[in-house]
Amino acid sequence: MNPAPAMPTSGLAYVLAAYGMTFVILGGYILSIALRRRAQDREQDALESPRDGADRSAERDAVARDGGSDG
Repeated sequence: MNPAPAMPTSGLAYVLAAYGMTFVILGGYILSIALRRRAQDREQDALESPRDGADRSAERDAVARDGGSDG
């Protein structure tokens, strides 16, 4: 037989633990949705504007010559 605990756990501790776990699970779910949308957006961008290595290296060279300014 287990001895009785010296101080019984209050109901408030269980409520706070339940709220904490709810927020952890909900936060993970929201984060997974955000990451999934981000991956889909990247995939869609890659499909819409395919670039090969030569285009990207030419663009990098142009930016380097320009000094990186937008104007």
